[in-house]
Amino acid sequence: MNFIAKQTFSNFHGATDRCTDIEDEFSFFGGGLLLKRRTIDCLTPKMLPDESIFYRFSKARNFNIKEAETMLRKYMDFRREYQIDTIVTDYNPPEVLNIYTPTSFFGFDKEGFVLRYIDVGEIDVRGKLI
Repeated sequence: MNFIAKQTFSNFHGATDRCTDIEDEFSFFGGGLLLKRRTIDCLTPKMLPDESIFYRFSKARNFNIKEAETMLRKYMDFRREYQIDTIVTDYNPPEVLNIYTPTSFFGFDKEGFVLRYIDVGEIDVRGKLI
């Protein structure tokens, strides 16, 4: 992390050593660990092993742990409200789209992606709007 931090800040014109010192202190004193402990109750199991998320939120708030915690909690509330973690598996399009959009499912391509044919000329736009 030290190499990345120094490389990142050295690219900016007029960067000081203080910037890299802040990041070094963050990793040395366990700023990421502190933020993780304070927000462990609202994180998903997939996010727990990812240390970069704590660094990113801390960096966004100039390594102020309290502000980073507030920002991370709001982010998790947003994810819960809009069901970001389950949208791919649980999404059901509105019934209007199913009725007035002629589509055909072909199968899967070589890489496992869904192949679908949509006959754009036959879409009933008025049926969707009414």
